[in-house]
Formats: sequence, structure tokens, C-alpha cells
Amino acid sequence: MKKSICLLLCLLVLGYALTDTNQTTSSSNSTYKKVDVTKSGHIPLYKNSRGFYAGVDLTRDNSSWPYFGPNTVSMELAFYSNQTLLITDCLSFTKYDCNKYQCNQFNWSYVETNYPYFTADGMSAEAQVYLDYGHWNLNDYALIATKCYSSTLNNYGSGLSGILGMGLIPENGVRNYNVSNPIFSLYLKPVSGMDAILMFQKDLRYASSFFPAFTLQADQNWITNFTGYIQMEEAYITLNPMSIILDLYADTIGFPVDIFSSILQNFAAYGVNCYGSMSRPNCTRQFASSLSTLPRLTIFLHLPHTGIIDLKPDVYVLNYSSYSPSSQVTSFTLNMKALSSKITQENYVTPAFDNCIILNAEVASQYYIVFEATSLKFPIISFYSATNNPPVPGSIPWWGFGIGGVILAGIICACCRCCCRPKSINVQRPLILNDQYTQPGMPVVINSGYQQPQPQVVVYQQPQPQVYYNPPTYN
Repeated sequence: MKKSICLLLCLLVLGYALTDTNQTTSSSNSTYKKVDVTKSGHIPLYKNSRGFYAGVDLTRDNSSWPYFGPNTVSMELAFYSNQTLLITDCLSFTKYDCNKYQCNQFNWSYVETNYPYFTADGMSAEAQVYLDYGHWNLNDYALIATKCYSSTLNNYGSGLSGILGMGLIPENGVRNYNVSNPIFSLYLKPVSGMDAILMFQKDLRYASSFFPAFTLQADQNWITNFTGYIQMEEAYITLNPMSIILDLYADTIGFPVDIFSSILQNFAAYGVNCYGSMSRPNCTRQFASSLSTLPRLTIFLHLPHTGIIDLKPDVYVLNYSSYSPSSQVTSFTLNMKALSSKITQENYVTPAFDNCIILNAEVASQYYIVFEATSLKFPIISFYSATNNPPVPGSIPWWGFGIGGVILAGIICACCRCCCRPKSINVQRPLILNDQYTQPGMPVVINSGYQQPQPQVVVYQQPQPQVYYNPPTYN
């Protein structure tokens, strides 16, 4: 009976292990659309002509996941603010329906919030916003914008329903994240049919090295404040105290207007002449045919430890044409612009971002970027060189199969020992007896524990003396 119960339990445990393994394997071999949002932690990012955005639910309903359902909207991700923005009237953003969704004002006083390209006025309200049901959701303190001020293009925000604040709200823990010390990461290259992916984990399989190219110390809004300089081969441009942010919805790399002008002046030393707009200016270069001969722009950030951001020509150059023998020039467009609150249209930023470098998605796509708030006072952003061969989201790493194999082998061995070992036999060592029937040192084997049909006692038989009936005669 005990043997049958043991065998049944082993089969149940083994069956569960195999079923769980099969489920994990099937999800890793399928497309992302089969992953359950409530526990995946993998968020697809979509791309339009300007940058990346995510699908966000405005009510707790994941029945249509991963497809956009009736309560799913597109929102920009802000890696420079903890303030989530919903809209009743602001530029070209889609309006938030307070009649359909939760929209209870906490107070009637207006709150002013600066974003890079506009300033929003509105009221703090209780609203539901779900990026991921298991890792990021907001049930309060969204800003409902009723008016926006900007000198930027009027079509900013077209197709979007707001901005999701990815910064930390350190009040009673971290309110917008479901853990007190959140970690999330970005891989901004196509993977498994997605334009890019945001993960609420650190997975170095998306990196080409186990060591980051550089690490930035940030504040709770993921903004890095620093001093340093930009090196262009032999030229140096001093950077006074300023900040640097990552904006996946920025259309180009942005520099403060004085830094941008210095970059253009230093390009002249390489035969590069730029003209026209201060946003993505057109440039020509004489007697050169290779893009790689343009200088690198290396940003050195003086932090507790030095950070180095390397802008290669293939990142800051667009539409590079081949050398023309007839005109003897090469033409291209600089993927950068000047930023100032005193310039309108494409170059405009709010005064809060006047002295800021903005890195866009083209720069970020070189890296696998990990945001870690293991310390809320000193969050860090680590930039790893991105691999060109990313894993399938949700798949098991190679070491995971090794651990799983060891566990499975242990279960099998335990089952075999439990179900297949013979019944124990309690056998005692032979006793050495001395009596009238035995000689000293001869063993006597007696039955002890093991049931034999006929217990046997082996007794040493003393040989009988030889008797002669015809005694010998002696002469």
C-alpha cells in the first residue's frame, strides 16, 4: 500500500513539472501575443514617424490583450517626469473622457507641470492608468490638463492620449510601481515582431556584454545632472552644469543652443559646412566619401564616476550621400538641433529644459538600458551595448534549462529510490558461541529477523575416533 501511494505521488509531481516546462517552452516559442500581461512584465513599444509609444489601459480590463481594446489608448513614456498626464484640452492630444472613466479631482487648485516641449495646467485627479497589471499602474494623482502653453508645433501629441510618468513617486513606497525598488529596461530594436520592448526586469541576454558601457546616476525622475565636456577629435566643448534626459518621443538629438553652435563651428575643421535651419541642418563636405571619416562626438560626464556617451557618425548623420565627382562634395543632414525657450517651432523647449541635452531613440537603440532604483536616493541608469540577436521575450535562458534539468533529475531519482528499492532486511552478524557442541572460534548462525522457511543451526560436528577391531601385532 505504501509503495502504491509513493508511486502515485511521484507521478503527480513529475507530471506537474513536465506540464509547467511545456507551458514555459510553448510560450517562448510562440509570439508575444500569447503572453499574459498580468504576469509577463514585457511591454511592446510601437513606433511612429516621431518616436516610440505604448498601449495603456484606462480601466482594469485585459480581456483584449495584447490587442488595443475599447479602453486601450496610446501614450508617450516620460523618462524625465513622475507626473502622468491625461488631457481634456492640450495641443493635439486626444481628450480624456471624464464621464466614461474615473476622474475625481482631489482639489480645485491648479497644478503647473513642465514637460520638455510644453507646460500643462490642470488638476490632480484620481484616475486609473495601467501599463502592466503586475508591475506598473496608477490609481491616483494623475494630472488632468485643461490648458497647455507652448511655442512648439501645434500638432505635437497627435494620436496620443497623454504622457505616462515613468519617474518615481516616493511616497508610501513607490506609488506608480508595484514594488518598492523597481527595475525596468529598454531594448529599442525589433524583437519578435515588436518595434521595441520595455521589460520590468534586467535581462543581460539583450546585451552584448555583461558589463555596462557607462552608468549614469540620476534623480527620482531619471534626470542626470552633471558637468563635463564634448570631445570632437582634437576639439573640446566645455559643458557647464546641465542635465541630460532620454526622450523616446524626441524627433532628433537636442543640444542647448550655444553647445549646438560650437559643434557646427568645430565641424568646419573637417571641411563640413552646414546651413539653413537650426533643426536638422543640411551639410556638405568636400573631397570625402566615407561616413566613418567624420569625427565622433564623445560626451564626458563628470559624476561620482565618469560617464561616456559616444555619438558615432551613423547616429548623428542622416541621408549621407556618396561622393559626387562632378560637384566634388558629399551631402548629408545632421540628426541634431538647437534647444532654447527663446526659439519657436522645432527648437522650442520650456525654460525648465533650457540647459538640457536630449538623447533620442536613435542614440538609445545602440544600448540595452537598465533603470534601477535599488536606492530611491541614488537611482542609476546603466547602458549596455545592445546585441543584434535578442532572445524571444519570455524564453528561458540556457542556465534556466540547466537548473530545471537538475531539479527534474532529482525528482526522478527520488521516485526511483522510493518505489523501486527492496524491502529492508535486518540481518545481524553471526554470534560466536562456545559450548559443549562447538569448538572455540567456530561460528554458529542463528535466525535473526529474516524469515526463512526452516531456521537452520549449523553446529560443528566433532569427528569420531577411529576404532580398530583387529589390533595390530607387534614383534
